[in-house]
Order: sequence, then structure tokens, then C-alpha cells
Amino acid sequence: MEVYKKEIQLTEELSTSGLFKILQQVSADHCEMLDYGMDKLSKKNLIWVVARHYVRAERWPEKGEKLFIDTWPGKTKHVMFPRFYVIRDEKGEKIIEASAIWTLVNMESRKLVTPKEYKIELDGITTGEECNRPGVVKKWETTDSTSFVVPVEYQDVNRHMNNTRYYEMCENCFKEQIQGKHLYEATTDYVSEALVGEKIMLYWGEQDGKVYITGENDGTVFKMNLEYR
Repeated sequence: MEVYKKEIQLTEELSTSGLFKILQQVSADHCEMLDYGMDKLSKKNLIWVVARHYVRAERWPEKGEKLFIDTWPGKTKHVMFPRFYVIRDEKGEKIIEASAIWTLVNMESRKLVTPKEYKIELDGITTGEECNRPGVVKKWETTDSTSFVVPVEYQDVNRHMNNTRYYEMCENCFKEQIQGKHLYEATTDYVSEALVGEKIMLYWGEQDGKVYITGENDGTVFKMNLEYR
């Protein structure tokens, strides 16, 4: 297996959600090339779902830049499919590194499935450029809260709120505090799916320039550690 490579020309300023859209798209493109894309999996009643994300941006891309993205799967562990990403600029310098944990979920039951039961084997590789895998989200006291109802335009093909939209939702809560700054580091745990029309209570707090935010309904929907610089 080879590293999947893609070039992207930025035509506008890259948002936090825009970065995660890039990671989502190259993941989907590579899975399609490996013959594990959405069309094939849907015949088995399966969907790819991202469970965790980690991102670290040493430098935020500028408008008009051309980005060079590498992505590759790591070694599968039971029901977890790790995937790694590196984004470089035109000088070849690494400016962003990321990782994710993907899982396979039954489309109807919405439960995790064991890949071997469906004869799915995705042999990962090691390149030596793997960054940290998504770690534990550190929880601390929250000081602010608001509610959010998932709109229909936030729904994706998996019939739940797209993971990239979580960042838009969250950053709107503390946009004044991060004005003029860009994401430096993020650890996200997507605990359960959010459906159209559901009300999510958002709770967040800041500590040493970092933000902890969590979304709750009947239980935890997601939790994040975010740092901006």
C-alpha cells in the first residue's frame, strides 16, 4: 500500500471546519481507491464513522496557498482503523499533522461491527511520519453554556451531523476570544451521533488559553480540547 497524495489550492481563508473537511475528503478518496468506499460498503449496510481526531498546526495555511496532503492508514486494531495525515506547503515544509480513529458501523443498528465478520481487511502501513494518535480529552470546569438545535443542512450522507460541523458550532460559542487566532491543537472525541432536530447543550470553559467544550443531550455527544494561537 502506498501513501495517498493530493494537492489542494486554497481560494479563500481556511477555517477550522475547512481543515477537517480536507481530512474527511482525502480519507474518503483513499478508501474509494482501496475499494472500501461508500458505494461498496453500503451494499454491506455499513458506513465509515470517525470516532476521534487529533490535529496540530505549526503554521496555519494562508489564502491562495497550495497544500500537499499525504494520508495513510495505520495498523487496524480490532474495530479501530487509525489514519494519519501530513500537510505540507510548497516548500515541502510540514505545517500540519493529524490523526484519526475511524470505525465501521451498521447503517441500521448504528452499532460498531467487527471488520472480519464482513471480510474487510485494511492492511495499514508505517511511514515514520505518524503523529500522536488521538488521546484522552482532558476535562475541566465549565463556566459558560448555550443550546444548539441541529439543522438539516448539517446532516451528511450518514444521516447525522457531519463531524466537520462540530467545529463551526463550537467556535461560534467563543468566537470573540479567538478572533485573530487560528487553531493550534485539537483533540476531539465523538461519543455519539447528533441527529437533525436534536437539542444539544454546550458547556465550555477556558484555562491557560485553552478551551474545553462538551455537548450533551441524554448523554455525552462529543468533547474537545482546543487551543488557538
